[in-house]
Amino acid sequence: MVRASVIITLNQEIVMATMISKQSKLSFEQVLKAVRQLSPVEQSRLSQELTKRNQVFLVSPDPSAEAVQKGCRLAEEVRAELKTMEAGSLEGTMTALRGRSW
Repeated sequence: MVRASVIITLNQEIVMATMISKQSKLSFEQVLKAVRQLSPVEQSRLSQELTKRNQVFLVSPDPSAEAVQKGCRLAEEVRAELKTMEAGSLEGTMTALRGRSW
């Protein structure tokens, strides 16, 4: 009898924990609002903690003259390639790729 009551109690706790977690799920806007209320130091700590957990790496772009020149050169190559391509409508392209179901 003791074992059955322990199982029932555990099941009730699991159900309650599930209900609480579903009820307390915050929206992105709510989280963002809460983060904005943190001090800059706390925001930095939060950012570092999220980076550790999700393996998100934020890297600033290279501001060197060589990197800017390389970016401009690559952009010109893309523009030149786009000029040689045939321009079409989105509708025509999607129909060609997916058929009439688009």
